[in-house]
Amino acid sequence: MKNLGFSRKITLAASIIIAFSLIVLASINYITVMNHTQSNLQANLEETSQTASSNIANWLNSKLKAIEAIAEATGEISPSMDRSKLALIKNAGNYEYVYVANESGTMVMDDPNETLPADYDPRIRPWYTKTKQLNSASFTKPYVDATSGSVLISGMAPINKNGNFTGVAAGDLSLDFIAQTLGLVDFSGTGHVYLISDDGTVLVHQNKALNEKNISDLYANDKIVIQPELVEASSDSGTVLVGFFPIKGVPSVNWYLAVEVNKELAFSSMKEIRNLALSLTPLAVIIAVVLLSLLLVQLTKPLRTLQTAMRDIAQGNGDLTKRLTITSSDEIGKLAEHFNTFVANIHDMMKDFKNHSDEMSSISGQMHSISSQSHKEMEAKLRLMHKARQKRPKMLIMKVK
Repeated sequence: MKNLGFSRKITLAASIIIAFSLIVLASINYITVMNHTQSNLQANLEETSQTASSNIANWLNSKLKAIEAIAEATGEISPSMDRSKLALIKNAGNYEYVYVANESGTMVMDDPNETLPADYDPRIRPWYTKTKQLNSASFTKPYVDATSGSVLISGMAPINKNGNFTGVAAGDLSLDFIAQTLGLVDFSGTGHVYLISDDGTVLVHQNKALNEKNISDLYANDKIVIQPELVEASSDSGTVLVGFFPIKGVPSVNWYLAVEVNKELAFSSMKEIRNLALSLTPLAVIIAVVLLSLLLVQLTKPLRTLQTAMRDIAQGNGDLTKRLTITSSDEIGKLAEHFNTFVANIHDMMKDFKNHSDEMSSISGQMHSISSQSHKEMEAKLRLMHKARQKRPKMLIMKVK
């Protein structure tokens, strides 16, 4: 880090900040979109389930109304009674069977060719005892027909004469219509729906092998609670989201539409968003670094010029007459201005120094000239004195003689 240049330090720091900011922003965006997607998924599943639930409820109620109409139109029940109304309701309503029974144990089917066991007593059958107890129209719990293997449900209505209970009108319905209705719901290929009772028993499933099993067998490793909110569970097809929506408005029917969607398929768009963010974040950082580097080259150009000028001055090669060009009024421009002032002051100092140096040189020259003249005069005097000394002894000798 110490060996990096100023621009590279800024670029590195900015890259780290940009990368961190993009990652945080992408994470927040991903979480927000994920929550929004999950809310929309919940709402869409609820809406679709409510539509399917309403269709099933309307279908069941229409079938129950037909049975109530038979109960109101039925008079004396006997093997010789007119069965045309029973046959009409059977054919019009796609019933498996339509029948009536009274308190004496007589039971009449829509088809005279249908025979019952000699010991068959309708009064002890669940459909009869329940209707007598409730004295109102209702349905039985779904059951598997021993002959066809289809899942059936019986709709019943009490027969009352003068306010007194006299018997029961009933009809057996196949749940194939419900199975077909549920088969149309696939949530764009991400899941399916199936029908369960309030105790978690599977009534109608696209995989018939799962009928009559409990949802705890479908999601063995998870504690599933029957509630509308989607919860995550593990199934044979992988991780799924499961929710349960009640079917309302049908007497004695406590059923739920179970919605199961594959989590990976439901949030496949989120996976694409995540992958896109992972690929775009490095690209955005690279682009930002390149642009920042180009910008710093322009912004730090005055600094590099200043660096060169300072280096030349430090090495003694600087031209003190040159000045930096000031192109801005920011901190770099102020620094260049102060540098120019600094160089100008040094230039002035050097000029003064040169002037003083010239004066000193002139004085030194004069002093050297004076010194030379004095030296010459001194040498002349010494020569004279030397000559005088040489003549003096001769004069003395002459006087002695």
